Amino acid sequence: MKKKNKFRDKWQLFLDSFRLKSSFLYISLYDLLFYLIAVPLFILFPLMLNKRLEGIDPDILSRISSADLTSVTATQTQELELAVKSMQSFFTFFILGVILLFIVSLLVFTLSRTLIWNHLFKKKFDWKNYLKFNAVNIILSAAILIIVFISLRLRTLILMPLVSVSVLFAFIVSSLLFLLTFMAFNYIINLVYLNYTQKPKIFGSIKETYKLIKNKFSDIYPSYLFIVFASIIISFISQLFWLIPFAVQRYLNLALVILFAAWMRIYIKRVVYGK
Repeated sequence: MKKKNKFRDKWQLFLDSFRLKSSFLYISLYDLLFYLIAVPLFILFPLMLNKRLEGIDPDILSRISSADLTSVTATQTQELELAVKSMQSFFTFFILGVILLFIVSLLVFTLSRTLIWNHLFKKKFDWKNYLKFNAVNIILSAAILIIVFISLRLRTLILMPLVSVSVLFAFIVSSLLFLLTFMAFNYIINLVYLNYTQKPKIFGSIKETYKLIKNKFSDIYPSYLFIVFASIIISFISQLFWLIPFAVQRYLNLALVILFAAWMRIYIKRVVYGK
């Protein structure tokens, strides 16, 4: 009977999480801030690369290599030197651009996360904590890359036997594993952000997250399953967008992702703190 009551309480908390307040709007807008800055940068950078590539003659090397080396004219030599300089300039621009894009994206992403979690806990913005928050995101990114690499290797080992049985079944299992893994990553990352906002310590927030999961696992795992359930419902809703022109679909899907993420953060905070 107690177990039924506990489950009913957890289910009620999940349902109550959809009674959204003004904080939901603020969190969505802070999340939107990242996309409004990052997306144009990721669109603009490839365009700038293509513009620089247009200044490089792709046929210059083939024309000179096909000619007799003893008869290479001064004009051809000058053209080759210009081509080499243009390529060096392109690669320098590419490397510096990637580094700058990563730094700006990281700073803006961390800024949006800082504003979101500061708003949830009614804390003031602090530059020192913000800079340390960037370090937390770098550590999390490195950890996720390692885990994703291992997960992909394991996924291949699991799915290969299934493909030989049924491609459709393998696809369903693959999609389910991806969803469960992706939502687990999101949940844990949000717990790290939650702990860091409460106590801004880089490695301390990760340690506290481990303790939190260990001590409140009976509360966390049902809420994780509820979030997965909600994400499946959202994915079904997004399927209705195929009736709308593709140009509009992208914006609606992005809006859906931002709103879902805002709700999830509020819900996770309620699960941990009960309010």
